[in-house]
This record gives sequence, C-alpha cells and structure tokens, in this order.
Amino acid sequence: MLSAIKRMIPRSLKERAVLARKIGLIEYLRYYLTPRSGQYRLKYNGFEIWVRRSATDLRCALYTFDGEFDIFQHLNTGLPPGIILDAGGYIGTAALALSKVFPDRKIVCIEPSPDNFSILEENVQNLPNIKLIHAALTSEERETIKLHDRQTGEWGLTIVASPDNDEKARTVAEVPTITLAQIIEQFGPIALAKIDIEGAEKSLMQHASELAAVQVISIELHERIVRGCEKAFYEFSLNRLVLKDTGEKYISIKY
Repeated sequence: MLSAIKRMIPRSLKERAVLARKIGLIEYLRYYLTPRSGQYRLKYNGFEIWVRRSATDLRCALYTFDGEFDIFQHLNTGLPPGIILDAGGYIGTAALALSKVFPDRKIVCIEPSPDNFSILEENVQNLPNIKLIHAALTSEERETIKLHDRQTGEWGLTIVASPDNDEKARTVAEVPTITLAQIIEQFGPIALAKIDIEGAEKSLMQHASELAAVQVISIELHERIVRGCEKAFYEFSLNRLVLKDTGEKYISIKY
C-alpha cells in the first residue's frame, strides 16, 4: 500500500520533500519563496553558496556538499606536485569542496556557460587558491565552440554538436575554448582532475595525450549523450587502477 501511495505522488513533490528534509523545512521554505528569477544564499555542511531559484543549483550543491569528494581526503600527501583541475565547474560546488579537501593546492576551475560562470565567480571570489577560466575544455585547439542546451537544466549544457539523447539541442552560446596543454603551460602539471563535461570526455580521452600523465582522474561518463564514452574510458585506463564511484562517476588512478 505504501509503495502504491508513493507512486501516486508527483516526482516534483518527492524531490521537494527530499530537499526540505536535507536542509530543514524552514530553510527550504525560505528558498522556495525566493522569486524564481532570484538567488538564495544556502548554508549547508559548513559551506555557503549562492544558488539560483530557477535552476538545478540546489540539488547539485546538496549532492556535492554531502561528501561527493570525501574519497580524496587521504590523497593529499600522496599526490605529486601539481594543480587540481575542475573541468565543468558549474556554479562552484566542486571547486569549494575540493578546496576544503586540498586547502594547499591551486584549483583551476573551467566553466563554459556565461550564466553559470557569473554565479561561479560570486561563489568563489573570496578563495584566492581557486583560479577561474571561462572556457570549454576541448581536445584540440580552436578559438571558440558552440554550447548546446539539451533541455536538462543548466548543469547539462554540452559542446557535443548532436547529443545522442537530444539531436535537436539548441545552441545557446559561442564560447572560448582551452586545452589541457594550454592549462599545463599556464599553471603547471595537473595532479588530480575532476572532469564533468557532458559527453566531451570521449574526445578528451582519445586525443588529449596530456591526460595520461594525470595521477588521479574523477570523471563522469555520459554514455547517453555520446555512445562510446565508457569504451574510450576503459581503453584509456588499460594500465591504470579503475574504481566505480556513484552514478556515472568513475575514478582512474595512475600507478
């Protein structure tokens, strides 16, 4: 009977109930009553961040701040010298969490969306160890690339021209690009990379030779966007240690 009742509850109400339980009913009501075009200052698990009322920001923030990167807490002393790369920075949730795990490391955060980048700047402006780059990470040098909306919210924008799960994704912006080689030239070697770039990871693993030198790679594989991402990952990680994390996330470690 209980399961039948749960199936009758709209998914949106279930999600709201989960969010309210996590941050508290009063906090959630304050967030919910914020104008749809506005922003809300969220305080959660020792983090403070601006989230947009109209976007998927709150869900992303809670997921990240609930310990998404805690697996790396014991790696700091074992990592070689180098920066932490956050490719697909969104609004800064990962950069903030990684900054807490690696307080003595420089974190280079890349985000292509102009709207996301604007709030990203707000969220990390007081952290001098986080360096921001408004660009899309690509495997080959080019001046700009088109950013597409797959109708999945601000966290699902992609530079993939024809996503397999939405071939009619509309172009929302023309954005600058940057390669791993250019990042390394500017900031030095990469010790750890978090890569969440909505399908563009396949080309990166196949063509960006600099990726092989990165000690630890935390990567989301978007097989539903670009078929062959998982195959490319396992071929890339042939002589590396592979760990399956939650959801679409995998970890590849050089040993």
